[in-house]
Amino acid sequence: MDECYKGDGTEDVVENESAALQDCRFSNECLEGLINQERVHLRAPHQQVAVNVPLPREARAAAVHMLGGLALRIGLNPDGFQTAVALLDTYWIKASARVELEDLPSICASIGKLVHKSNRCTAQHYNQPPSPAFSQAAAWLAAWLHAHGLVTVPIAEERRAINEARIFKVLEGRLDVPTVDLWMQALDERSDITTGEKQQLAVFFVWMRAKGHDLMRQVLMHITVFEFSPRSVALGFLLHGSRAAGLTRRGLARPMHWLGEPTESILGPGSPAELSDKDLMIQLLTKVTGAGELELQEHALLLAGMANEFLG
Repeated sequence: MDECYKGDGTEDVVENESAALQDCRFSNECLEGLINQERVHLRAPHQQVAVNVPLPREARAAAVHMLGGLALRIGLNPDGFQTAVALLDTYWIKASARVELEDLPSICASIGKLVHKSNRCTAQHYNQPPSPAFSQAAAWLAAWLHAHGLVTVPIAEERRAINEARIFKVLEGRLDVPTVDLWMQALDERSDITTGEKQQLAVFFVWMRAKGHDLMRQVLMHITVFEFSPRSVALGFLLHGSRAAGLTRRGLARPMHWLGEPTESILGPGSPAELSDKDLMIQLLTKVTGAGELELQEHALLLAGMANEFLG
C-alpha cells in the first residue's frame, strides 16, 4: 500500500506561525485592544464638548517643536515625545473651560512633566531631569508666540506656571494613548514572526522603523492626532514604504518622493526570488497589521494627501 500523502509541511508552518502571533506580546487581541484604546483617547472633536477655538497650526507647530526640544533635554524616547504631542491635541479639544494661546506654554510644559513622570523616559535621565528644563521650555514658547504676533503682550511668568493637576483632570488620567512608534514597534515584532527566514523583508522592517522616526516628527508638526490617528499613520507609512522598496504592486500606493529612492538604497542591489511575487508582501502586511488590503490602501491615500500637502 502506498504511503499516505503527508503534505509539504506548509500547513504546519502556517499553524505554528498563527500560534506564535497569538502568543507574542502584540497578539491579535492586543492589536484590537490598542485600536479600542486609541478610539477612547481620540474620539472625534464633534463628540466632545468642544468650546475652544482650534489651535492655530502655526502655534501648534511651535508647540510641537518646543516639546521635541524638551524631550531631548529630559530624555524622552520617541514614544514619549509622540505621547506628549497626542496629549496636547487631546487636551486642547477636551478642556471644558476656554483655553487661550497665552495658556499654551504652561500646558505644554505641564504635559511634558506628566509624560516624564509616567516613566516613558530613558533610565539615565529619569532620576535626574534638569529642573529648569520645563520652565525654560515654557519661557521659550511664550517668547516665540509674542515675537510672531500670536499674542499681543508678553505672557507673564505666573501664567506660564506648570499646572499638572489641571491637565491630568481634563485628560481623565489617561496618559497611555497609543503612538505611531508603539504601532510600528508592534508591527515590527509581528513581522519577525511572519517573515521567518526572509532576511530581506526583515531588513525592510528595520529600515521602516529608522525612517519612521524622522518622518513622524515632520508629520506630527502639521497634523493633529484627530485628523490622522497614530494607527492610520503607521499603516499608511508601512504600505508606502513597501511600495518605495519595490516590494508591492505599483497600483497599491502612489509613490511619494520624500520616502527616498526605492529598492537599492533600502534593500541593497538585486531582488531575491522570494519577492518576485508582489502579492507576497501584501499577504505578509495583512497578516502583520490585521488589516485588509483595501483598508491599508485607504490609510496610504490619507497619508499621501496630508503629507504631500504639508511636506511638499
